[in-house]
Amino acid sequence: MSAATGCIGILGGSFDPVHLAHLQLALAAEQALGLDEVRFIPVGQPAQKANLAATAEQRTQMLRLALAPHPGLTLDLREVTSGRTAYTIETLESLRVSSRVSIHDDASKAALVLLLGADQFLNLPTWKRWQALFDLSHVAVAGRPGYELQEPHWPRELLEFAQGRRTESAADLHDGVGKLFVINMPPLPISATQIRALCKAGGKLGGNLGDQRAALLELLPAAVLDYIENQQLYSH
Repeated sequence: MSAATGCIGILGGSFDPVHLAHLQLALAAEQALGLDEVRFIPVGQPAQKANLAATAEQRTQMLRLALAPHPGLTLDLREVTSGRTAYTIETLESLRVSSRVSIHDDASKAALVLLLGADQFLNLPTWKRWQALFDLSHVAVAGRPGYELQEPHWPRELLEFAQGRRTESAADLHDGVGKLFVINMPPLPISATQIRALCKAGGKLGGNLGDQRAALLELLPAAVLDYIENQQLYSH
């Protein structure tokens, strides 16, 4: 296999809303793994979640606002525009055949790194064709509060499959597929559920976020919080 000409991180999710822990993961991965870019791919119709609180258009706009200050973080709307239920394996397949997968315009020569939180990683055996993900990309995992990333806590099927795939060298992710890397970073205790609850509590005060705004600024980019307040998102 010829050497890859680029290394692109893939970060999928509902982003309902996008928050600082998402940005922390992307920026930490960008630096630690030497990524050319990190692509945020919001789901259109998620396979494993109930209906989302914000529309695809609203989630997309919040992502645009959050990513604007960070030139290495980009937005990919292929799942939103597909109109189909989103499966990560199909998204990776789409990225592999797309001529727009990377800044190098050559999908076959771009190494892909799927970025997962610990909660997603430990749930991986429930995903559609999850083992085939490693045929299309590497996987890098970051901790999340409340989830243990030590191997004894992994599901047996995942532990067995991961044998021989783990690497501690970021350089191993710049070519080929199939490696597993754990990103060493302190996880931020932030969740979208927590944010929506705070917005709902603030909304009871008359449509704006009231006393919850200061707390929310610790969890969200200011531009995203302004958008949520202007749209009165999550307040009901």
